[in-house]
Amino acid sequence: MPAAQPIRVRIICVNPPANIYEGKAAVFGLLDRHSGILAGQMQSDGSLIFECDAEVVTQMKTGTASLKGEYVWIQGPLRFFYLAYRHEDSSDYIKRIKISLKTLGWRHINALKTDTSHVLEVKVEGSSAATVPLLDGGWRVTQ
Repeated sequence: MPAAQPIRVRIICVNPPANIYEGKAAVFGLLDRHSGILAGQMQSDGSLIFECDAEVVTQMKTGTASLKGEYVWIQGPLRFFYLAYRHEDSSDYIKRIKISLKTLGWRHINALKTDTSHVLEVKVEGSSAATVPLLDGGWRVTQ
C-alpha cells in the first residue's frame, strides 16, 4: 500500500443544531484546521451530510490505519474530525462535536482500496457535544 491513499469521507449528523441560537444566526459544519466551516447538505429526514477528502496514513509507532487532511485534527496520538457550532459573527464556539478515528481499521481501508466508488462513513448525534459515540456501529464503508 502506498504511504498515502486519498479517500472520500462522509459524516452524517442526525439532529443537527438550529441555524439560530439565542436569537442570533448560527453556523454549523465540518471544521477545517484553519477554523473554516464547511456547510453540510440537508437531507429530507433533517440530517446533515458533510463530505471531504482525506488521505490514509499508517501511524508509524502502532502500524494502525488513520487519516490526515484539511479536516483531520491531531492531538498527540489522537486523530478526529470536529463539527463546530458558532454564531455567524463570532469565532467563539457554542459547541464542538469530536468524531474519533480511534476505531478506524485496516478492514475499512482495504475495502475502500478494492472499490474506489465507496466512501468511509460515520453517523453521529448532533445534539451532543465533546467526544460523541459513533452511531450504527461506527465507521463503515458504503456507497
